[in-house]
Amino acid sequence: MNVFVDWVVLFQIFCIVQGCTTGLWLLVSKTKQPAFFWLGWLVLGLTLQVVDFWLSRTGIYAQHNNWYFTPLFFSWGFGPLLYFAVQTWMHQPVRFKGWHLAPMMVQFAFFLFISLHTLEYKTWFWKAIHKPVTRYVEYYGMCFSMFIYLKLSLSQLPKQSGSLGWFRWFLTGLVGFYTIAVIDPLLNQWYLPERHPKFYLTEFILPVFTYWLALITLIRSRNRSIEKIKLASPVSDNHINRIIDALEKDKLYRDSDLTLDRLAQRVGLSANTVSQAINAGLGKSLPDYLNELRVNDIKQRLQRGEAQQFSLLGIALDAGFGSKTTFNRVFKEHTGQSPSAYLKECQTTRWDDSGQRTSHV
Repeated sequence: MNVFVDWVVLFQIFCIVQGCTTGLWLLVSKTKQPAFFWLGWLVLGLTLQVVDFWLSRTGIYAQHNNWYFTPLFFSWGFGPLLYFAVQTWMHQPVRFKGWHLAPMMVQFAFFLFISLHTLEYKTWFWKAIHKPVTRYVEYYGMCFSMFIYLKLSLSQLPKQSGSLGWFRWFLTGLVGFYTIAVIDPLLNQWYLPERHPKFYLTEFILPVFTYWLALITLIRSRNRSIEKIKLASPVSDNHINRIIDALEKDKLYRDSDLTLDRLAQRVGLSANTVSQAINAGLGKSLPDYLNELRVNDIKQRLQRGEAQQFSLLGIALDAGFGSKTTFNRVFKEHTGQSPSAYLKECQTTRWDDSGQRTSHV
């Protein structure tokens, strides 16, 4: 078998090795962060697409026609996986929704279906359907998905990102890259040589992105491990009290944009110290703690009859919830009732100062 080799092929091999080893390590590491699970699958998905580029550039596909349409493309899942990783980085609870990855499964099924056919069928499909139509659907579907999930990911970051400022710049850079990626295939026929790959931009940039993501994840995970070792000492009562005062007495939980970094700045501690104090000292995560405080705040205000002056949603937003959907879900998880059902109960019940029912109206 003759294999074409140039500097691009060598770099692709480097990225494939780096992506595979890092992706697998992220999935199996015993000390992995919650975000590592999603990052591991994202890195592996990116790496598989680089494998496809490598098979094409080396000429292996041309010598093994039966490998055409091998299902190596999972680009419709890159956006959701990145979004899930960002949510866990922001210490937000990730409630997996299968429909986020449904487009990726459709994409996989499409390539698998074509790959099981004869070479004659594949050749016809490429010329008659894929080259003029479906490859554009696949490509622009990927771009559209990335725009949606990049917007959602950026919305998870605080306006003042602190230690995550680099990540905001990275996501913003991706928005710029995919904007160019949308326009380029429509114009590159004017400056690229004939028979040049139509979507060359992603073919050359994606390996760089894969390598960078894998490398930066390894570096940051090592730094996190070092920080954890430094924070292995017992939780300070002073730290816990400072956090409780800021959240409960100063009602910082009412800030819907509150993040671990912003809370840490407020109490004058490192983000890792605050995280350890809440998890080990209070036995809960920051999102759970915030939701608990917000739900209790809403319950007290409903019991005082404030729903006669303000809307239920207005009270929820004032308590720190960012949307009606999140408010309804969290409130029911904590009380076992929908907000409207709890409000109706409050309207027919008297409460004492401690929040206990005393009588029905």
